[in-house]
Amino acid sequence: MQIIEGRDFDATHKADSNAVLLNMAAVKALNTTPADVVGKTIIRPVHSLGFGPPDSTQAPIHGLVIGVIEYFPYRSMHHKIEPLAISPMPHTIDRIIHVCLPATEMGEKIADLERKWKQVFPDFGFDYWFVDEEFGRMYENETQIAKLTKQFSGLAMLITCVGLYGLAAFVSKQRIKEIGIRKTLGASNGRIL
Repeated sequence: MQIIEGRDFDATHKADSNAVLLNMAAVKALNTTPADVVGKTIIRPVHSLGFGPPDSTQAPIHGLVIGVIEYFPYRSMHHKIEPLAISPMPHTIDRIIHVCLPATEMGEKIADLERKWKQVFPDFGFDYWFVDEEFGRMYENETQIAKLTKQFSGLAMLITCVGLYGLAAFVSKQRIKEIGIRKTLGASNGRIL
């Protein structure tokens, strides 16, 4: 994710626990510019199930905007990119955390994350998946359609070639007498062909 304005989360800043990053769709929904929104506090209603109407029994969440990021697809490309606020804290309902890990020693890093997760959330299970796998699942239908299209295109080309060969054989069969007469009159094979 490319930061347009402001900065990214910093583990050394304790205040960043209540900070948020907004995407450009959220900035446009607020009718402001990236430079104007950085440093402002936003108030987000709490949704009881993570979606749907806001839960009026819970106090809204306040967050300081520390940065604005470019548009990026966080859902399938079939969906419009909607306003998004990214927080360093896990969501209250689904408790999903996105972590960027280096490619080296991946198993050890995941084991460390699992150990820390169990310290912070001992009552909740730990599961992980990779973003590329998630995007692969989002576009599984398109991949299957592409494979089917390739197979049917090959089949159509095969049928076309067989049909063309059949048509050429049929036309030459009809002209056997004409070919014989031309050959008798001294036409070469290339000329007959």
